[in-house]
Amino acid sequence: TLVAGQAAADPLVIQLDAQGRVSIDGQLLSLQQLHDRLRAEGLRQPARPVRIDGDRRTAYQHVVHVMDLCQFEGLRQIALRTRP
Repeated sequence: TLVAGQAAADPLVIQLDAQGRVSIDGQLLSLQQLHDRLRAEGLRQPARPVRIDGDRRTAYQHVVHVMDLCQFEGLRQIALRTRP
């Protein structure tokens, strides 16, 4: 719940390419680095929304894996967006 005058947190944007590679802010991450980043975000700001931007050719299993990692670390506000 937002308090008057409090802005909603900017989403953590995770990019997924067609091969399942993950990046945040243009930095390519291994799955372990992604997990570490999500753990830190979940501890620091568990209400922060996450947006997963997937290439339209990204395999569903990659998207689900990233979603599962987010949820495991307590990040539950997840949105999906497909890029052409």
